[in-house]
Amino acid sequence: MIPVPLTIEESSTFTSIVGAAQQSYDAGKELTDVSFHRVMQLVEPDSGIDVQPGWSVPMVSYIDVRKLPGVDVFDALNAGLFGNRGSSEEVFLWINRFNDQTSISLLFPDTDEAHIAIKLYVDRLTEIFTTIAGTGDYSPSVAALAS
Repeated sequence: MIPVPLTIEESSTFTSIVGAAQQSYDAGKELTDVSFHRVMQLVEPDSGIDVQPGWSVPMVSYIDVRKLPGVDVFDALNAGLFGNRGSSEEVFLWINRFNDQTSISLLFPDTDEAHIAIKLYVDRLTEIFTTIAGTGDYSPSVAALAS
């Protein structure tokens, strides 16, 4: 899992942040063998970072299946993508890009409030992905034009 920190302003668009996201991803690859928990153990006490017991890092998993060997027979195998609990216990959102679709899976509490919030989130994420796929960019003004 690679940290990809980004600064996103209200005026940011997909096009304006995609280059920075790639640079952040590339820089983060150097940390792939270091867990977030180990990093927090090494943080100096006077850093101003206060981590409480039980802390976890909510993660987003993105896999572009189109780049995996054997992708051309993936559907014929009736295959799936799974990680063991040790590698995915802190992942709450999975986005998988296939040849013909992009899927999203979420882990969230089974409460009315969570179901409402997740529906709003997924609807908005779908709007953003659809707009980017159709126009190559996303900003509130582009989304209004695409509607």
